[in-house]
Amino acid sequence: MPNEISNLAIQATCSGEIAMNASLQFHAAASPSMPVPMFGGHTDPTSWMGAALDELDFGVLVVGDDGRLRHANRRARQELSADHPLQLFGGHVRARSSADVAPLHQAVQAALTSGRRRMLTLDAGGEALSVAVVPLGNEQQAHAVMLMLGRRRLGDRCMLQWFASDHGLTPCEQRVLEALSDGHTPAGIAEQMRIGLATVRSHIGSLRAKVGAPSIRALLHQVASLPPMAQRLPN
Repeated sequence: MPNEISNLAIQATCSGEIAMNASLQFHAAASPSMPVPMFGGHTDPTSWMGAALDELDFGVLVVGDDGRLRHANRRARQELSADHPLQLFGGHVRARSSADVAPLHQAVQAALTSGRRRMLTLDAGGEALSVAVVPLGNEQQAHAVMLMLGRRRLGDRCMLQWFASDHGLTPCEQRVLEALSDGHTPAGIAEQMRIGLATVRSHIGSLRAKVGAPSIRALLHQVASLPPMAQRLPN
């Protein structure tokens, strides 16, 4: 049982182990013919599974059947420490907006009791943020629920930097790409960067040619398809 988690500080359990149900472990761990990979000198699958979750560019929360938080990956710890539509209260995950409290509770209970998956849209300070509620366990009854937090932008800055470097984009082209990923129009980008609209369009045409995208839509599709690998963040 993890230590009491108060306010918005999310910590791992005191022993360093992740208190997940055994159903979260890879089947390889139970197979005598398939060795369990080593991680940090340990053969416990939860050790390297927790590290793997930390590399994802979206938040992952695991809630037990008692409603208490069991695990939060690095991205979730960072996001819940700021202004996020989800918060921690007495070790339980709660919706910040009163209008979202009942839908979140109902979705978690439906996942636990009947194995139903749900997609919720929560109020993120005037913006909509999606949260997937996924049961973890057998089809009859889940033993835990995973909350997958939607990303607030199309691509992580770190991934966009690697994408730009891989395709030889200039610093200006990278800034234009980041702005497009944030939903800005060419006219808005011109105003933001204080350059002419024709220059912005020239940058867009150049970066489209470098990445082989026939349109802005195709370009943004490539960005959306980037692996969700998180930038290294402080604990």
